[in-house]
Amino acid sequence: MRRTIAVLLIGLASVAAARDGGDPHDPVVRPDDRVELEVEYPPDGAVVNGSACGVFVAGHALSLSGESARLDVVIVLDTSLSTIDTSGADINGNGIVGRPLVGQVGPIFDEQSSDPGDSVLAAEIAAARLLLRGLDPRRTRLAVVTFSGEASDARAGGSAGDPPEPASTIQPLTFDHALIDLALSGVLGQEPSGSTHMAAGVDQATRELVAPAETSTNPGSQKVVVFFTDGQPTLPYGPAFERENVLAVLDAAERAAQADVRIHSFAIGSDALEGPVAVVEMAARTGGSFTPVPRAGALVELMRDVHFTSLSDVALRSVTTGAEAQPFRLAADGSWIGFLRMEPGRNRVEATARTESGAAALRSLDVRLDPDMPEPALLPMFVVQRNELLEVCLAVERRVRMSLEKKRLDLVGKELRFEIEEARTARELRLEIERARLPARERAEAQRKMLKLEID
Repeated sequence: MRRTIAVLLIGLASVAAARDGGDPHDPVVRPDDRVELEVEYPPDGAVVNGSACGVFVAGHALSLSGESARLDVVIVLDTSLSTIDTSGADINGNGIVGRPLVGQVGPIFDEQSSDPGDSVLAAEIAAARLLLRGLDPRRTRLAVVTFSGEASDARAGGSAGDPPEPASTIQPLTFDHALIDLALSGVLGQEPSGSTHMAAGVDQATRELVAPAETSTNPGSQKVVVFFTDGQPTLPYGPAFERENVLAVLDAAERAAQADVRIHSFAIGSDALEGPVAVVEMAARTGGSFTPVPRAGALVELMRDVHFTSLSDVALRSVTTGAEAQPFRLAADGSWIGFLRMEPGRNRVEATARTESGAAALRSLDVRLDPDMPEPALLPMFVVQRNELLEVCLAVERRVRMSLEKKRLDLVGKELRFEIEEARTARELRLEIERARLPARERAEAQRKMLKLEID
């Protein structure tokens, strides 16, 4: 049986504390602040058998103060020519970090990566995949949009609201996250080209999100854009018209804001950060967040901190053992999963969630660990998430074992080196003794003769 607990906190105690000399910077919980916290697996009272990493636990948390449990998210990828450059990190995990190379791309020469799987575009795709992982396909629809633009698209005049042809929808909004992963693979398979038409990317994403309410399959959803770029806007007017290009982006951001679309922007690398006003403003004008990424290779890691809700913290622990869930993953939409170490028999489990304003919820359940009993059936989405997290857990354990083994080998090595040194010292001492033995005998013989000693 699945139960949901929504906790309403009035916050009068916080107000009183502030009046009585408490910290005025402590969050004051508003009367409409509520947190919905749900443990979806295992059910309360379930019997589980666990794994090498512990018992898998999954759930969902959400702040209900003006937020919808449903999300529509458009991932916007910059596919301009500069994204062919190396990210400076081993994005594809082949053990080789791509090096900058100058080579021909189409009719011009440009810097490339010796390993295309480590390009800036590859980093964007990897970051998008990390974002995708863990999102709940029952609540969150996603789409993929790309943008670049050619010099022929530049115009000396015209309205910034003209259809932005340089942007394309690779995959419309869908609950089928496998289609999103397939779309990302398709983008990665295309060679980057063109210039940076940011306004086109913003407008295309907004159009994807603004479907008539009567035809939407995700009514009442929050509308979110995750926007990646490694440059500054050079279109629609051409690179010589910096101000006009920036204004085109700001106009597109205003249209997004009017449609209740929130943009979370990422400025990747030195060029994007030399003139970030367009990326900063698109986030500020829509109530989103701006994230500077000085090194493209760090983009993937930064995606772990992206959240579409106002949750500040979600935690899972065993009251019985005192152990915290490890590993534990909180997705951008409030979905969470983790492995929790338990003892055989009855275990008390607690999940907690807190918002940025201080509202909180607590969910408790009892779980019995019995290695001989089959586990309750898992939803298909949880099977995938559990297996992925299990791989993470086992990889961590392997690293720990390797570290311990290295320490053991280092210790053995030190002992072996000591023994070798000790043996070498003993051998050298024996040789020294042998070398000294003959002269000592000769001196003894001479001394006997001098002293006229008779040896019986």
